[in-house]
Amino acid sequence: MKNTLKVFLFAVSCLALLSLQVLADEGHMDRCNMMMKNMKMRANMEMDDLFFMKTHYILANGAEINLTEDQETKIKELVYSAKKAVIMQDAAIESLELDIMQAFMKSPIDVNAINGLIDNKYAAKASKAKDLVAAYVNLQKILTKDQQNKLKDMWMASMTGDMTCGMTDKDHEKAESHEMMMPKPYKKQ
Repeated sequence: MKNTLKVFLFAVSCLALLSLQVLADEGHMDRCNMMMKNMKMRANMEMDDLFFMKTHYILANGAEINLTEDQETKIKELVYSAKKAVIMQDAAIESLELDIMQAFMKSPIDVNAINGLIDNKYAAKASKAKDLVAAYVNLQKILTKDQQNKLKDMWMASMTGDMTCGMTDKDHEKAESHEMMMPKPYKKQ
């Protein structure tokens, strides 16, 4: 009897969900699904990943926002310097993590030494975050207000599926396979 009731409730729930799906505006559902996917993706990304994704988006859509060669060069230089700084800071953070693990191996454990290493690790993380905020500010200074507004409009249009964001089908395939999530540093010319 209990199993029959469970099966019946499950079937009713499935039918209710299916009927809601059919009644829902298909475009609205696509937009909501795309926005939810974007929110989940961004929630799992680090601040540096978001910065590099944004710069890649700007460079990929340079023609649509009338990006000048000078602006493009400045953005590439900013990406290069930010990427180099992130690599160095990540190495310092990882090194401090190893030092903390090594300090735990000693007997007796020196609490003050470990606390100092922990303080250094989080100071390095804070420094990295502050440097990325400065990079964001510098990125905004490179773009005009019109370009910033155009990018916002393009981003919202891409979220609703109204445009392709300046990406080809091949780019979309790479993005889905996470090959384009973090661009490689651009070489200075």
